[in-house]
Amino acid sequence: METFDVFLSHNRVDKPWVSQLAADLQRYGVRVWLDQKVLRPGDRCVQGLEEALAQSRVVALVVSPESMASDWVREEYDRAIAQQKRLIPVLIRDAPLWEFLDSRHRVDFRDPRTYDANVRQLVRGITEAEPPASLHLPAPTTAAPGTQGMCTGGVRAGGNIQARTIVTGAQVHGADADTVGALTDLTQDMQSGAVEAGQDINASDIITGVQSVPDSDPEAEMARLRAEIQRRRGSA
Repeated sequence: METFDVFLSHNRVDKPWVSQLAADLQRYGVRVWLDQKVLRPGDRCVQGLEEALAQSRVVALVVSPESMASDWVREEYDRAIAQQKRLIPVLIRDAPLWEFLDSRHRVDFRDPRTYDANVRQLVRGITEAEPPASLHLPAPTTAAPGTQGMCTGGVRAGGNIQARTIVTGAQVHGADADTVGALTDLTQDMQSGAVEAGQDINASDIITGVQSVPDSDPEAEMARLRAEIQRRRGSA
């Protein structure tokens, strides 16, 4: 039995934007499946995915560089195809589309000025009915991927600042999209420190946030990073 009108498939990096879209679709009367609102801790598994897709009439796949590089989003896409679900690509940033997505009618949200009209277009595509009068919804505020919710520190000096690298947010080199997304989750509401000096600052590196730059063995260091992410999630 179908319980939801639409399943929102996305990468966690885009969660703030997608959460706002879900709320706005609901304002138009659309029943939305979104993992953070429906699943309980520990539920996100293949069986839960199968059930969620089976209970949804349509799958809206949110397209961004991170989602197109995500193994989990690909899993949702493949299973939606296997269940013969109707797919609607939702473009929020430029990214190459997977096979079969490129030929489907998409809703392009890349211009925030047309957000409300695009929400109505998406409602029409999901319900196959004309939506009610426009609610004049404002576009969600978007931040660069990996920076949503961070309150990063600053670097101030009374004189000159000389440094090879300055990181005040999160910087990860050599990680896959899912690891970067998980790191983003862990750094939400991060309060990082500030560096201040009355005169010059001369340093090789200034880090006030989170930095992971693998050197000798990138694969092993990324594996350790993912293990630490899972450990911290488990103790949260």
